[in-house]
Amino acid sequence: MKTTEKDFKLFKETFLEYQKKFGLIGYEIHCLHEYTKDAYADIAIDQMAKKGTVRFSTKWTGDIKLSDERIKRTAMHECLHLLISRLSWLATCRYVAEPEIKEEDEALVIRLTAILKEYEKMGEERKE
Repeated sequence: MKTTEKDFKLFKETFLEYQKKFGLIGYEIHCLHEYTKDAYADIAIDQMAKKGTVRFSTKWTGDIKLSDERIKRTAMHECLHLLISRLSWLATCRYVAEPEIKEEDEALVIRLTAILKEYEKMGEERKE
């Protein structure tokens, strides 16, 4: 099944929304609607330049039905890759210093704390 421009727009808007929510506005991200082999979407990140490209596939294959909710989850999934990308990158650096790992670990915890706090707030509003 082919994905539409409308599907891509939803993916892009959702990805950029999560990028902002996760506090990752320091990254310049380009969103593309093009074929990706063996994935609904993927992301490539250049940590040194703080730039990345996220691609939403023009083909939707496999057992998972294409829906707005699935597109949003796919966008969030790719943004989570961006969220942990610096820590992953540091882990692969040959001469990484321990303070760099601890600094990124703390930055990730701060971002996740803010996200979870917002999530809990939404849950409390629903109870009322």
